Amino acid sequence: MGVGGIKVTVISHFWNNAAILPYWLRHHVRLFDHGIMIDHGASDGSVELIRRYAPSWEIRQTERCQEAFIASAADREVMAIEEEVAGWKMVLNVTEFLITTDVKAYIRSLPRHVHGVTTSGVVLVEAPQTRYAKLSDEPLFLQKTFGYFESELGKKPEDYGVPGVWRSRLLHDYPNGKYETGRHVTKVDHINDPRLFLAWAGWAPFELIKQMKMQVQTRIPREEFANDFSVQHLLKSEQDLDDRLAEEQARSHDLLSDSHYAAALQRMRAWYISGRTSDGFAGWVRAYARRARRWATSLGSPRSA
Repeated sequence: MGVGGIKVTVISHFWNNAAILPYWLRHHVRLFDHGIMIDHGASDGSVELIRRYAPSWEIRQTERCQEAFIASAADREVMAIEEEVAGWKMVLNVTEFLITTDVKAYIRSLPRHVHGVTTSGVVLVEAPQTRYAKLSDEPLFLQKTFGYFESELGKKPEDYGVPGVWRSRLLHDYPNGKYETGRHVTKVDHINDPRLFLAWAGWAPFELIKQMKMQVQTRIPREEFANDFSVQHLLKSEQDLDDRLAEEQARSHDLLSDSHYAAALQRMRAWYISGRTSDGFAGWVRAYARRARRWATSLGSPRSA
């Protein structure tokens, strides 16, 4: 791999995700050279948010999921786009946050024979006492530190009959990721890095994402559910969603009890404070700096990762 000429691109698809896009864009626009956002017919201002926070990124209309979201078709679409992209690339959902301060430096640190790395999933879950707490503009993964590590489940992605909960996303420089449906499993040669964390805002902040969870199933054909695809999105009611949240809370704990993850968040905090400000960031950074001392106290001094 070329040390000086690394280019990194992120690819994602979106629908009506205006609630979470500002957090996702502010984070990833600083990590990647370029982004390609696939619009599945958003009508809630998502497109305008992308143009505001990532004005140089591409916005494309989906060609394969115009009428409905079909996981296999969406995966074929992103793989076709990957083949257009030179250099390193990563396909993320807009609820997934890559926890690193420098993607290029990370790639340079890899052995030369490595062309693909999968992440270690961290599931963010709303703690019962914080469900209705007001959110700030801080990155969501710094505000929500209750949840669990998917490695604690004792399973690998391929152990699931239906991939859907595993956040094992691929950073790679292959033509495409050769994903199985859902992109949770890849057929290309790769390593897994247990300390390359990917935080999934799947269950927190709950009040922010619950409407997205309820509405996404309206875009998925019933045939998909019948074939055991996208079943994690099938919800009967808001009570059903609350019940699932309770199940997730039962397996969750303070994520900062893991020294490696706590140290990773400390690095993210320092990176955000020291970084240059850009559109919409100045006020956020000032507010965030005021909280820095309090954060240092609450995190303590974890062992170095």
